Amino acid sequence: MDDERDIREGLERIAGAAAPTGRPPKGFRGRARRRMALTASVVALTIVAVVAGGVAGLSALGRPPVPATGGTSGPTPPPWDPNALHIAFQSNRTGDWDVWAMETDGSNLVDLTRDPSADEEPTWSPDGRRIAFASDRSGDWDIWVMDADGSNPVDITNTPDVSERSPAWSPTGESIAYLRAETKIEGISQTQIWLMRPDGSGQRALLLDDAAHGPPSWSPDGSDVVFARVMRTPGTLASSLWIADAGAGKLSVRRLTDGPDDSDPSWCSDGSPVAFVRSRQADSASSDSIWFVDPGGGSPTRAPVPGVGSPSDPAWSPDGSELALVSNSRPTPAGDIEIVEPHASASLRLTSGPADDRAPAWQPRAA
Repeated sequence: MDDERDIREGLERIAGAAAPTGRPPKGFRGRARRRMALTASVVALTIVAVVAGGVAGLSALGRPPVPATGGTSGPTPPPWDPNALHIAFQSNRTGDWDVWAMETDGSNLVDLTRDPSADEEPTWSPDGRRIAFASDRSGDWDIWVMDADGSNPVDITNTPDVSERSPAWSPTGESIAYLRAETKIEGISQTQIWLMRPDGSGQRALLLDDAAHGPPSWSPDGSDVVFARVMRTPGTLASSLWIADAGAGKLSVRRLTDGPDDSDPSWCSDGSPVAFVRSRQADSASSDSIWFVDPGGGSPTRAPVPGVGSPSDPAWSPDGSELALVSNSRPTPAGDIEIVEPHASASLRLTSGPADDRAPAWQPRAA
């Protein structure tokens, strides 16, 4: 019974976070609010830089900071600006999880989904015109696609009794990788990586094994995906990063890190490095930090970025110069989205306030 409980807890953690307060759990969970030791929670990362009642400017980025109150939305949402560059993210600031977007300085927040169901984990098409996301509005967790302004949402998986989450649009635009969980023996869900075309056709398993998998991130050329893989070791669960060939030929999988608690990979657009979250347990408390590893192999190195706020959900900018992160520094289990430039030791907070903001995703620059 202890083994069954350990496996169940590990799979729930890699699939993500507990449902919002007052909301029953459905399928497998969204991204984790708190990193826990010996798991592969699937989230993206951020770092806090607060100065005496304000926000540290990011002079290296050449733009002024938005006041900390920029994370709240007004009664009338601003119009969608198709010419601006945006960051999409999930937020519960309206009571339910919705997909939101803001400009890269934190201004002009727009609720794109405005649905009473949970809408989470956005990912952009490579031309920046559409967004795929996970939603339970059909009764089960499915992958949906909508236009960048939130219009024309379509359920592209629509598979009853199967949960699909954590979509990642390939840089070529030809595929969406995602997590699929089906109920296994005694109700334990096993998360596996699947691929499909952007219209939902051609669904196929990329990797089926006895491990549980975290959200995938694509290589710049769209040939490989990197992901966290949770496997049972004597007495515990261990999570490490792996790379799989996404081609239709013979599957090739190789291990990238040794763990035992590595997760949240994000592959840089120039091919190197892969940013990820490494958790370490000390005195019954976990400590999280951002690390880099070359996708070709080698020893990971701790990222030269400010390490405040138990970071999660790292996401590289389109040009590979910045990371959008989630900072989990508040006493409550809520996150703020920030931008950090590696090596610059400065960050810019984009959202703040009582809301929980997660899973930032940069809009690609139009060709």
